[in-house]
Amino acid sequence: MLSIRSTMALIPLLGLLCQPGCQMASPRTSGVPSAALHTERRPEATPAIVRVVLQTPRAVTAEQTVAAEETGYAMLEPSLRMTAQQDLCAFLPRLRADAGPLLNRHTAVALGTALGASLLVRETLDDPVRNNTQRHAERWNQTSEALGLLGDVQVQVPVMLGLYSYSVQSQDEELYRFSKTLFSAYTVTGLSTLTVKAIANTDRPSDAWNGGQFGFPSFHAASATCIAAVADEYYGPRIGIPAYALAGLVSWTRIDQRDHDLSDVVFGTALGYVLGKSVARLERFDRPNLRLRSLVDANNGTHGVALEVAY
Repeated sequence: MLSIRSTMALIPLLGLLCQPGCQMASPRTSGVPSAALHTERRPEATPAIVRVVLQTPRAVTAEQTVAAEETGYAMLEPSLRMTAQQDLCAFLPRLRADAGPLLNRHTAVALGTALGASLLVRETLDDPVRNNTQRHAERWNQTSEALGLLGDVQVQVPVMLGLYSYSVQSQDEELYRFSKTLFSAYTVTGLSTLTVKAIANTDRPSDAWNGGQFGFPSFHAASATCIAAVADEYYGPRIGIPAYALAGLVSWTRIDQRDHDLSDVVFGTALGYVLGKSVARLERFDRPNLRLRSLVDANNGTHGVALEVAY
């Protein structure tokens, strides 16, 4: 958590973001920027906001503002393009920060246990399941194909981009934080899955995908379960249970369509769950949520910037 002292130390940096040619003077006292610290009280279910405000005497039109109810400040609506540019610049540092803490004993034990279970399944159940699916391929026909599409990158990424865009346009803070965490967890899971695939390079039941190579683990199972785990962490069982059920159906299609063995799906599911939950918990509880926003004083129309810390 950021301390008040370290947060206030960022005020000079915020001054660099003011528009060129704007005199650094308070509307009430000349020569010194006007800085203030505000705490916004929210219901228990939502995070509290600490806001550091730096004002300059530049007026902003009423059409650019949002009404201020309690703090006396109106936050300027950030454009989708501006927010996306800021988040894109911060994506790689955020990804490194999320991936680093995952290299710990708890994650190693969980994934090691899942790997051992997957190897046991591979030795005992993969061949019988292969033979069964060969005799009864694609039991669900078109339904299996449709469900399988939900695990494709070409479908998942546009849906996540749509959620992110909607969260910015609608100013839905919870959905905005969820979508950013989802992108981070999805990327960590995807890169981990591809790394294990390259190392293991196991064969598939069918040659239809990648020439029958790089089967272990299933990307569809890992990515779908990762999305469900992040949704469960943010929204609870109301969203989590249906998301897990859908991820299970997506995983089943990999076996039904003979794209993966059962062991591929077992470890892919475990990998997606562990990484998705770990990144989501890290983002929700172990890291302050920082956001830089433009604002206007509702009383005198002066322009400024605010650094918000959600906790």
